[in-house]
Amino acid sequence: MKKTLGLVLMALLLLAGCGQATASAPLYAAPGGSASSASSNPHAGVELPMQTGDILDIPEKLFIAQTNDIYYNADDYLGRTIRYEGMYKNSAEWAKAGDETLHYVIRYGPGCCGYDGEAGFELQWDGTWPEIDDWVEVVGVVSEQFVGDLYSYIYVDVISLTVKTERGAEYVAT
Repeated sequence: MKKTLGLVLMALLLLAGCGQATASAPLYAAPGGSASSASSNPHAGVELPMQTGDILDIPEKLFIAQTNDIYYNADDYLGRTIRYEGMYKNSAEWAKAGDETLHYVIRYGPGCCGYDGEAGFELQWDGTWPEIDDWVEVVGVVSEQFVGDLYSYIYVDVISLTVKTERGAEYVAT
C-alpha cells in the first residue's frame, strides 16, 4: 500500500512540474492569420505554408506534410484555393483502352526504392495540358468527387496552370 501511495505521489509531482505553460510558435499559420516571427519560431528558416490573400501556398520544404494534411483533413480544406508546383503527369501511358486519362501534378517522395513515392493532386481542367514532366504551377480549388456510394477522392479544380522555366526539387522528403 505504501509503495502504491508513493508511486501515486511521484506521478502527481511529475504532473505538477509539467503544469507550467510555455508559449510556442505554431507550425502553420491559422487561416487568415500570420506565422510567428523568426525570432520566436523554432522552425526559423523553414518555408511555411502561407496565406496569400485567399490562396494557401504549399511550400517545397513541407510539400509532403501539407499535401498529406489536405488529404487527411479534407473537410478543413474543401473549397479553399491552393497554389503549388510540381511535375505534370498523366495516366495515358498506363491506362487501359477506354479508360479516362487522369491528370496530376506531383513531386516524388520517400519510398522503399528511391523515386517510388508521389505526393500531389489529381487535376480537373478544361484548358490545354502541358507536356509530360513539364514543371508547372497550379492554382486551384480543393474539391471532392464522389464515386457512387463506394468512396470519394480529393482533386484540384484548376483555375490556372502555368509552365515554369525554373524547376523546383523533384524529390522532396517532408
